[in-house]
Amino acid sequence: MSPPRPVEVYVGGWEHDCCGEAVQRGEVVRWTCLPYDGRLDRAWHLDPERAEPFVEVSGRVVDLAMVVGDGRVPVERLPSGSELVGLVDDGGDRSFDDDVVPTVVVVATGEVLRVDDDAWFVVTVQA
Repeated sequence: MSPPRPVEVYVGGWEHDCCGEAVQRGEVVRWTCLPYDGRLDRAWHLDPERAEPFVEVSGRVVDLAMVVGDGRVPVERLPSGSELVGLVDDGGDRSFDDDVVPTVVVVATGEVLRVDDDAWFVVTVQA
């Protein structure tokens, strides 16, 4: 019997900006996802009236990449939604800091890339 195939999950958009946690390689995740346009998207705000079936994905994160143009750039860590939108917590008082510039680190080179507000990431999970 062959091992289960890895599953790619797209993470980003307003839901990640709102509620998404940081993710790094090697971490174990258990996510609820929605099929969307031939792919799986990580979902936080679930509508039980929705016609599409939810898909549970669980396992170890074996790859992370930021979608750049038509390609992907492997990165070390997916920032949390709060990090991406510049939301800081000053002892319980949450506010936006316009000086916060979200970045990711490229795996092969160590190069630091700026993350745009509309960035999407692909997280590969192996059961």
